Amino acid sequence: MMRNDRDHSNGSVINGESESPLTVPNSAKGEGREALPDPGRGVSRRKLVASFGMAGLALIAGGVLSSAESGGSVAAQVYGEGEGEGCCDHGCPAVTLAELRALPVPAYPALYFVKDNGQEGIFYYDPLDMSAADNTGLVVVSAGGARFKRLTEEQGVDIRWFGAKGDGLTDDTTAIQLAVNTVSAAGGGTVYVPASGTFRFTSIHVKARVALIGYGGVLKLKDNHCVSSSTAYYLLHNMNPAGGSFSDVKIEGIVLDGNRSGGNTSFSVADGMTIGGENAVIRNCTIRNAPDSGIMFSGATNSVCVGNRIETGGDVGIYVNDGNGTKHYENVISDNRITGFPFGGIALKRICQRTLVAHNTIYDCGNGITLEHASTSSDYSRNVSIIGNRLRNIGYGSPTAAQVGINLRCSDYTIVADNRIEWSKRRAILIEASQYCSVSGNVIEMKPDGDATHNHGIQLIPRDGNGCHFNTIRGNVIVSPVRHGIYLSSASTTSQNNSICGNIVRSAGGIALRLEAGCSNNVLSDNVLEGTYDMEYYSGALNNSFANNRLVSGNVSGSPDQTNGVAYAQMNGKRHSIGTTAPTAGTWKQGDLVYHAAPASGGYIGWVCVTAGSPGVWSPFGPIA
Repeated sequence: MMRNDRDHSNGSVINGESESPLTVPNSAKGEGREALPDPGRGVSRRKLVASFGMAGLALIAGGVLSSAESGGSVAAQVYGEGEGEGCCDHGCPAVTLAELRALPVPAYPALYFVKDNGQEGIFYYDPLDMSAADNTGLVVVSAGGARFKRLTEEQGVDIRWFGAKGDGLTDDTTAIQLAVNTVSAAGGGTVYVPASGTFRFTSIHVKARVALIGYGGVLKLKDNHCVSSSTAYYLLHNMNPAGGSFSDVKIEGIVLDGNRSGGNTSFSVADGMTIGGENAVIRNCTIRNAPDSGIMFSGATNSVCVGNRIETGGDVGIYVNDGNGTKHYENVISDNRITGFPFGGIALKRICQRTLVAHNTIYDCGNGITLEHASTSSDYSRNVSIIGNRLRNIGYGSPTAAQVGINLRCSDYTIVADNRIEWSKRRAILIEASQYCSVSGNVIEMKPDGDATHNHGIQLIPRDGNGCHFNTIRGNVIVSPVRHGIYLSSASTTSQNNSICGNIVRSAGGIALRLEAGCSNNVLSDNVLEGTYDMEYYSGALNNSFANNRLVSGNVSGSPDQTNGVAYAQMNGKRHSIGTTAPTAGTWKQGDLVYHAAPASGGYIGWVCVTAGSPGVWSPFGPIA
């Protein structure tokens, strides 16, 4: 179930991983030519030619990259026009990695074509490097101590170069991590997963300035890896063992199978991706069968999570959580498609400030989008914009605690606008103990099998002794709520000074607009209200202003308080109220009117205040013959 506390900021131990980054020595320089590329890096053909200088090119032209037999030019051989069979046949022997490692120190220069499946490429001998470690992918060290370097096109490194098999059986964790470590040690770059293959893994640790890019191959968690309920498993993550997360990490196009059905069901944490830090990017990935949440944004700042497809898991699709309540600023979570998470589509927790949640599609989940606070009165999300999302079939088949479309919990200064909510089991929009929020332009459609007690369109409710104040509920359309359309509930705590204007409630099974005692000093105007009762307001709901509301059925329920204006126009600042007698309490102005709730023959239409005061002087008006 959705956990109350997710603290990933302390990364002192991560999957038991040992930190031993590859050392990158300085490049040596040879007389009369530029320095060769850094050991540990691949090098492009063009840079290789430049590094050899005139003397080196003469040797290459004389024997290695061209030959009298081939008739090929240096440019053709180096820039790739003669690559492949011709390259191997003429001056570039085809060898396996094992054969390359068995070589003595060759004459300089020398090129070899490695032909191992998935690891194909041209390697050149670097006579100036005596120390680079063998990492299989970019550097191969022979038995004679020679360092052979892979020529690359600078598009990144393939995980297969480092030994990843992608056969769906081999544990490729070590090879994938070696590729990441190699790129990280060289200052950053791209590691890519090829277009085909299933690469089994246990944990992948992405580091600063590394981009992990997928082209279609699947990263699939090994069977029976997550088997301890007291262990935190981090599948793909960028957590820093020194604390926090590595910055400038990009995860793009990755297909990740969390293999929940493969025995990965016992854990304390086991999210598909756990990404945080500054400037993180998760884009256009596919995550399915996550043991826990799909994506965990942990302490992310100035980061984006865009265009991902997240299908089925054990908790929440995207969980934005900050372990110490100080981060999560200026993040963008947009255009994601999320389905099949029992506790929700997107959940923001622990001071997730200035975050944009926009244009996501969430269906067949528990809650849709929630802004939560944790354990203290100051530990809450605020300044969040929830705009243009589509939510469908929310809370059906989920636990009772996860059946709300959009939930603002202690979430001040939040915008909820232009969202489409279709079929929420309980409340479509629930606002708890929040202030200065704007809820506008949302279209809400409920269905008859919603919860018989809690299926409301928009509900404002206190929490932990704090009410909802100074919020705007404007221009929303609510159709067929089982219970109430717009519901201000008090729970013995006041909710005041809210503006509820220009909304349409159609076919409410209970009450289109309901105010409970303690919901006072609110403005309710220009609404179109239709329900079994168009409106209900309790005694103790004081000093509310009603104006220009359209009551379709004409039914009003409850115990009207004379301090409220009825559902007619207020004119020239004069209050129009309803009651059964002239007021005996409250402060009134001259010209205020109280209409009789049950006018009868021989009585009066109502009472008018002729002298201002508390309660002032009242006289009946409008005798009824």
